[in-house]
Amino acid sequence: MRKAIVMLLVAALITAQSAAAFAAPAASGQTAGSSAGAAAAAEAPKPAPYKAMAYLRTDTTVCMYGNALTFRNANGDLVYPLNFNGSLYLPIRSVSAMMGEPIEWDEYSKTVFIGKTLSNPGKVGVVKADLATDSGIEAASITDTSKGPAAGVTGSGNITAWVKPDVTIMFDFETQTFKDAQDRVVYPINYNGSVYLPIRACSALMGEQIVWDADTKTASIGTAEEKAVRDAKKTMFTDSGNTKVLKRLLTDEAELYEMATAKISTLQSAESQSALVLLSEAVSEDSRRAQQMTVAVKSLDTSDFTDEELAAYAKIAEFAEMTEYYILVMENIAYKAANLEDFSMLAETFMMFAIQTMELLDQAKASVAAIPQKEVEIAA
Repeated sequence: MRKAIVMLLVAALITAQSAAAFAAPAASGQTAGSSAGAAAAAEAPKPAPYKAMAYLRTDTTVCMYGNALTFRNANGDLVYPLNFNGSLYLPIRSVSAMMGEPIEWDEYSKTVFIGKTLSNPGKVGVVKADLATDSGIEAASITDTSKGPAAGVTGSGNITAWVKPDVTIMFDFETQTFKDAQDRVVYPINYNGSVYLPIRACSALMGEQIVWDADTKTASIGTAEEKAVRDAKKTMFTDSGNTKVLKRLLTDEAELYEMATAKISTLQSAESQSALVLLSEAVSEDSRRAQQMTVAVKSLDTSDFTDEELAAYAKIAEFAEMTEYYILVMENIAYKAANLEDFSMLAETFMMFAIQTMELLDQAKASVAAIPQKEVEIAA
């Protein structure tokens, strides 16, 4: 997505003249953001969402480690498994709770993140939850049946749901592809605002076997014996102090990069010269911040860093220096635009720095993610 946005921005700069800053908006309400989305979609086309008939299974019981579960949506309403094309589907919010993993929805990319999320990519402080006792799980998925079912739910029967090939499921930042018993690709389903996954996919994500009892209409995930072995020792993973410092530096640098890119992308839509002057001043401030942040990164004491931390530090330093150059070019573009001067001659330089900065950001993120966390044993 970032690559698509950068290339669209470069294309605009290549053809831009100072007068273009005051051009009328694109026809049909299309914006730079919508164009970027179209470009990204062209890179990875997916089938369009479609309506389909499914069957609401209020008569089906789902057990995990011998515990019968009751599922709830974000509003606390009861939700039930669905049957679609012969596969049983469970609400993904409850699946993450059964896994003891965080869950996060990103509307912009239509992605469900399980485990590592955008707000907590290192899963810092995450403790694998105990389904039977941890109150954090209860709030998300199980046991309290004092509230009624979601509106309109009266019993088992046919319902209309949306099959959503456009929704991506990621576990620890790895895209998941799901298949049914016939090896056919299956997609998430959205019903009444809740996203569902096939139970086979859920058991695979959890690393558990699943058994279906047709007589009692019960789907059992894992056994109590397996859970006892796994829970004999509970641990949590956390970052070292050095890793936390590196993550903070990378987060600050990435935020500056994203904010500066967002500012320069508004250049074409500026409605007056005074707006261009304000933009120029804002980008100049970003340029000063970039210089200060580069100095801060390069002055960091790395004497007690591990090899992995040193490798990540080197990548962050490269990214910080390139971001400084990238924003400096932006500053020159914004200055020329504010003075109604042609800035298209800077497009090639801008493109070079934009692509290199984006690549270094990805490398820095990968290096930080590769730093092993410390495993800490916690009291049962």
